[in-house]
Amino acid sequence: MKCYNCNNVLAPDKDICPKCGADVKRYRKIVYTSNYYYNMGLFRAKSRNMTGAIDALKIALQISKTNVAARNLLGLIYYEVGEAAMAVKEWMISKSVQYRNNPAEEYLASLKNDKQVLDETEHSIRKFNQALKNAQIGAIDLAIVQLKKVLSVNPRMIKAYQLLGLLYIHEKKEEYAKEILNRCLELDTGNVLARSYLDELNENIHVDSSGTSVMKELPIASMHLRDYGSYLGSAVCILLGVVVAFGILWYTVLPAKQSEYEKQAMQNNQDLQTQLQEVNEQIGIKDQRISELEESLANLEDENSELADQKVQNEEKITKTEAYELMEQATIYIVREEWYNLYELYPDLEKAANQISDSKYREAYVAVKTLYNTRLSSLLVEEGNTKISNGSYVPAIANFAAAIELDANNAEAYYGVAYGYELSSEPNSNKTAKEYYNMVISKFGGSEWATKAQERLRYLQ
Repeated sequence: MKCYNCNNVLAPDKDICPKCGADVKRYRKIVYTSNYYYNMGLFRAKSRNMTGAIDALKIALQISKTNVAARNLLGLIYYEVGEAAMAVKEWMISKSVQYRNNPAEEYLASLKNDKQVLDETEHSIRKFNQALKNAQIGAIDLAIVQLKKVLSVNPRMIKAYQLLGLLYIHEKKEEYAKEILNRCLELDTGNVLARSYLDELNENIHVDSSGTSVMKELPIASMHLRDYGSYLGSAVCILLGVVVAFGILWYTVLPAKQSEYEKQAMQNNQDLQTQLQEVNEQIGIKDQRISELEESLANLEDENSELADQKVQNEEKITKTEAYELMEQATIYIVREEWYNLYELYPDLEKAANQISDSKYREAYVAVKTLYNTRLSSLLVEEGNTKISNGSYVPAIANFAAAIELDANNAEAYYGVAYGYELSSEPNSNKTAKEYYNMVISKFGGSEWATKAQERLRYLQ
């Protein structure tokens, strides 16, 4: 486990971060509790208790929203029970929390690239919604046929099993209903709705005088349809409560007001159709969903980049003691002429110089910088001369130009640029060579490089 403040690895028996000193006792408890519910959800998922697994994983995410493993598993379970849209939502949130080395990225890419899966998912959702509408208007036989087609395309769609079982109950086909609901429980052993339908079937079946099982009259089939439609929506708990309340009214108050009930039921069905229309609009078509996913991923990448920039800006400042230790190490490298090590150390020296206002340190840094630039400029010139000897004129010119940027008084670097252009076949190379030879003569008159530059100019005339 890592510290929430500085991302340092924490010792299992320490409640204080050894790096930043943050108290991680409560944070450790939060992480452990979230992982406990994640393990509970994983255990339930392995035993096919999908509903129980979803409940446990939701608790894990309520405790710690950054539990990436719990969120990824929740997405996989949603996908397993036919809720592809919910799965994509969880994986996108997971990717925003952990951008690198996240299996959610692979899940999203696989789903996006597999057009057949997308087509089947869209087809099954559309057919399911049509079946639900047909059930609401009384076309039960047509709804049953459509639900069978849905299950042939997507045999893991739990909601289709629930609705089909409910329609069989409505049609008094208790054996078919039991078979469908038992298949639903095989996929999700903890499905409360399917189990409640089975319990209702068992309560309403009796044996007549001939020994044949006969199903009692179910008092309100349409309420079950409304119950399932409510289950499709997002306000599951509230609408289930409404169903229970209407059931109580049916058995106690409404027997003498059948016409009033029918009017209310029609109004409820209209409200349900409005909700279903909103759900369908949210689902949208396949192409629109893909474009929205791509746009969301791009936004998440921008946010991740911004967070990375903020992290860089919030890095710990170098203390005065650390700055002088860096300067001491740099001095050792200079004395030993370990220029490569100095090159590795130089970014930290520059960072310390930008943060420390001590005048003595600044003077020492300027001295080291001058020596560093001069020496590095000389090394670049040596490398450029080697490239000239090997016939690599353009790379050699780049070396000489970099040497000039580090040390503007390096006459050999100016001469090297001119000589490189003279030998190269670049456009206007002789013209550029003459310009640099003249710069050598004007800047370093009287030096050996100025003399050489004059000789080369006479040659180029």
